[in-house]
Amino acid sequence: MEKQSNAERLRRAEVLESEGYRQKLINQSEGERQGAINAAQGQAESMRLKATAEADQIKAIAEAQAASTRMAAEATADGLRAIAEAVSEEGGKDAMVQRLADKYVSELAEMAKQSNLVIVPDRPNDISGVVATAMGMFDQVKQQGSAN
Repeated sequence: MEKQSNAERLRRAEVLESEGYRQKLINQSEGERQGAINAAQGQAESMRLKATAEADQIKAIAEAQAASTRMAAEATADGLRAIAEAVSEEGGKDAMVQRLADKYVSELAEMAKQSNLVIVPDRPNDISGVVATAMGMFDQVKQQGSAN
């Protein structure tokens, strides 16, 4: 009877040891599985945050460029209004013609410095012709402006 009782205890001990080993393997497997899930979720969240940050950065850059473009357009419009006002004042037309002639001569000189090939008008020394052309263009623009 004692042998039978010892055998039963040994059998139960082996069963318990086997169950313990089995539970250990299950726990390890579930731990590894949960670790892989957590790593994948972390990586997905990291990618989402990076994409959101990049999108925010692109949006901020676009908004800054748009604001810069608006400011440049406003500055150009203000400058053009100031020029129109100055030209309409007494002596303004003469000042504009003088400025255009100066600019024409300086641009021709700059072209000559910068290139081996120089393209010049058919009569480069005829400043009065340049002024007459500028005045004609001014009158055309003025007529178009008053037509609108």
